Amino acid sequence: MVRLNKDILYSLFEYLEDNLYSCLLVNKTWCEIIVLFLWKDPWNGLVYFRSEMILLNVIILHIQDEAKIKEIYNYLENSKIYMALPLLNYQRPLLNYISFCKHLNLGSIMNITKNIDDLSERLIVKDEIFKLFINKNVNITHLYIPRKFNYQIHLIPEAKNCLSKIKFLSCYASINNNILTGLSECKIN
Repeated sequence: MVRLNKDILYSLFEYLEDNLYSCLLVNKTWCEIIVLFLWKDPWNGLVYFRSEMILLNVIILHIQDEAKIKEIYNYLENSKIYMALPLLNYQRPLLNYISFCKHLNLGSIMNITKNIDDLSERLIVKDEIFKLFINKNVNITHLYIPRKFNYQIHLIPEAKNCLSKIKFLSCYASINNNILTGLSECKIN
């Protein structure tokens, strides 16, 4: 069998983006390339509660502090939100999926955490997820900010680096002016 160069596979998969799930298990090389496409915009196609919880589970497992992960799982359990993978199976993901994300949809993060009953616990979880995406990702090209969003993401330590490559910004007129001012200081392209 002929081995295909990664660049050729990348170009091929770019045109087959809608049918990539079945190719994930072919081999490690294919998996690594396909994950780049699937995690470019992980929020795309989140229709069902279960798929939101699977995504939330994968995101939480990227947090470095195991005690913080356990704390978040406790918050979810307190709100009767049961994760797709129980904490007993705690294992770091094989790939750093967060680093592949090019679209940061803050509204989707708000949406996947909205079922946490306790407001202070919900804020802690959102804060951890926002920090995770900003601090671990330097490739955000699309930023989606929901209505009435008031979290000062530009104050997260790596925000200037992470948000400086943004090519597309979607936000509503009701957004806090401090956020827009802060984002403009990140020298968005």
